[in-house]
Amino acid sequence: EETQSVLALLSPLVRSWVIVLTDWRFIQELEEHPPAGLRFVRFGIYVKPNGAPQFSGDRPGTGWEAIAILHHEGGRMKWNGGGHHAVWIYNKPHQDSYEGNHPTVKSLPLMFDIVRKFTDEGNIILDPFMGSATTGVAAINTGRKFIGIELREDYFQIAVKRLQEAEMQLRLPLD
Repeated sequence: EETQSVLALLSPLVRSWVIVLTDWRFIQELEEHPPAGLRFVRFGIYVKPNGAPQFSGDRPGTGWEAIAILHHEGGRMKWNGGGHHAVWIYNKPHQDSYEGNHPTVKSLPLMFDIVRKFTDEGNIILDPFMGSATTGVAAINTGRKFIGIELREDYFQIAVKRLQEAEMQLRLPLD
């Protein structure tokens, strides 16, 4: 519900892609009732080979996350992925990494790939649920502009530190 509200609020500003990594149960809602101004394009998945097992042992572990791919209703769809399937296979970050400090952490290589496939250098990427800023780090390192929003102060502080470090890395001279 929170994601749907944010999408509805932001959809008038969108001129290209909206990528939502979410629980699979939300995908059907987005497909049947996309926010005004957006069209549902595809359902993808983020496969996590090293995802946590089902600790109770009474059923299989999930090991994947849903990806809703939407686009501006009136715009021409263009992406940099060629014939790539809507399947991304990347390990989850280790708990002792920056990214591991957030419960719904995304892999930095995953976000690099998504950022490169759905945006061009100089584009602005908005992440309204920034968490520890993995998307922001990917944006900075691929020449995109980034706007992140995070309500929780503890995650915001981690995000700020990571974004500052990413900016500093860009300024270091090459040997």
